Amino acid sequence: MSDRLAVMDKGRVVQLGSPRDVYENPSNAYVADFLGVANLLEVESLGNARVRCGESVLACGAGDAPVGPAKIVVRPERVRVEPVGVGGENRINGMVDRLVYLGATTQITIRLPHGAIVHALVTNADGAVELVSGSPVTLDLPTEAVRLLPIEDGVIGPTDDEQTELRLAEA
Repeated sequence: MSDRLAVMDKGRVVQLGSPRDVYENPSNAYVADFLGVANLLEVESLGNARVRCGESVLACGAGDAPVGPAKIVVRPERVRVEPVGVGGENRINGMVDRLVYLGATTQITIRLPHGAIVHALVTNADGAVELVSGSPVTLDLPTEAVRLLPIEDGVIGPTDDEQTELRLAEA
């Protein structure tokens, strides 16, 4: 097992770190999409770690982007599916498109009012709410699970320390 991971794009390292750090804190949309399943949503950055996604305003727990077009990433296992109408911060309504039973979990595809698709991976526990295609739901996107990314997917090079580490590894 590796304790350091380098993600490359077009021959350049775009992020270097532990597998957990790169998965949980991708530096850009390319890294988020490359490593595991990711909900990448186009949003409008409002500043102060807040974004507009459709008609909803969401708080982001990490990341940075200038005011204007941006993206957020939320991993499917962090999305909570709740009955429609549940209030609170970082909630957005949607409609279940598809459910795929996977044994211990169910993969749920939800369409948001503005057309975006969000995937949720929920545990099949006793007393779980039975959903069917067409069910209205409310999604809870926990603030700490929402990462704000700049819209441009430009290469973000490694730090000076990471460059040194890469040179040593190549030698």
